[in-house]
Amino acid sequence: MSLWVIYSLAAAILIVAGVLATVRGLRRPRRFTFASALGTRTPTTPEEAGVAGRAVTFALSDGSPTPGFIVEGRRADGPCLVAQHGFGSSRYRCFVWLQPFLPHVSSLVFFDQRGHGESSSKLCHGGVTEVDDLLGVLDQLPGELLQHG
Repeated sequence: MSLWVIYSLAAAILIVAGVLATVRGLRRPRRFTFASALGTRTPTTPEEAGVAGRAVTFALSDGSPTPGFIVEGRRADGPCLVAQHGFGSSRYRCFVWLQPFLPHVSSLVFFDQRGHGESSSKLCHGGVTEVDDLLGVLDQLPGELLQHG
């Protein structure tokens, strides 16, 4: 076997291993959990973030439960804002950036997306089922939150 063939096989193995590792990392992101929030001094409740709100549990499109929060905004006739935390994060990170939105909304809703935070769903699906999850969360919101805006 020539040296060129050995190098080609080694390169092919490295490429396949890299692609598989990337796919696995995208399907199973590092979870930002309660312990992670404590370790980074990120608020874990609405009270710790200095806002009024409550913890809730939503069902994702496959029926698996996921925790979330409904935070009260300062504008009674404002819209309800449903926010998503981003890849590799969780609902706790939403407390970090929610303050600028509160004067403009009646409520702000956020939840742990599939495969993130403390969601019971283990895998991300790269946007394939996440849209259905978001629509399902919207359907589960109390009617009074959706009357404005």
